[in-house]
Amino acid sequence: MADIIETAFRAGSLVTFLTSLRAAGMTDILHEAGPFTLFAPSDDAFEKLPLGMLENIIDSPELLREVLHYHIVPGRLTTEMIQDEQTVIVKSLQGEPIVIDLTVFGRIYINEARIIRADLIADNGVVHVIDTVIMPETLRGRRAA
Repeated sequence: MADIIETAFRAGSLVTFLTSLRAAGMTDILHEAGPFTLFAPSDDAFEKLPLGMLENIIDSPELLREVLHYHIVPGRLTTEMIQDEQTVIVKSLQGEPIVIDLTVFGRIYINEARIIRADLIADNGVVHVIDTVIMPETLRGRRAA
C-alpha cells in the first residue's frame, strides 16, 4: 500500500492540492505520521474559488497552512463509519470543527463540499476527494484583495 500523499497522487485530478501541500511544507507529516483523514479538493474545486482567492492563499504561507490543515482530520474516517450517523462533527488539524452530513440520498457532505470519490485507503489514513475547497470559519467570507 502507499501513504496518503502517494494515494492522493494516484487518485489524479489533485495537482493543485498536492502542489499546495508541497509549497506549505506539509508533505513530510502526511508521508510519515498518521493516521489521518484527508479531504482533498479536486482541481475543479480550486477553479470554483472566487477570482484571486487562490493566489492570495498561496501568497501567504500562514494562510495556506491554515486552509490545508482544515482539510485534514486526525484518525482514519471511512464512509462506512459515517453511515450510521446522520451528522458527525470532527475537529480538523487547523482546530475548527468540520460537519459531515449523510443525506437521505446517500451523499456525504463535508461542510458545503460533496465527497466525489471516497475511501482511498492508505497505509497511514484515508483520502476522500471533495468537489469544493472548504474554508475554516475564521476565513469564510474573506474576499480576494
